[in-house]
Amino acid sequence: MPISAGIMPVVNKNQIERIVTLCGASLPKKFVRILHRYADDPRSLEEAGIAYATDQIVDLIASGVRGIHLYTMNKAHVARKISSNIEILREGFVNDKNSEGALL
Repeated sequence: MPISAGIMPVVNKNQIERIVTLCGASLPKKFVRILHRYADDPRSLEEAGIAYATDQIVDLIASGVRGIHLYTMNKAHVARKISSNIEILREGFVNDKNSEGALL
């Protein structure tokens, strides 16, 4: 049975701090820097969280992962934006004349 990677785009500082506290998880240093940088700017934090999740998904797809589950906490616009980002990247790879094959 295939395993899907789960990605939860972090778009709310309080929410991720609560989840980390409850489950004892740790955050990558790169993302902690993002949280600190945009702690007082919710809109920018959301954009940075979407960009970070998109980057994670690109890495997973490039590594051969076929199934990705987005945990967007009922924020449909976040899922739409990430899907759009991935589609734009996919089209860029397919249309790139210098590319020897699409990675996505």
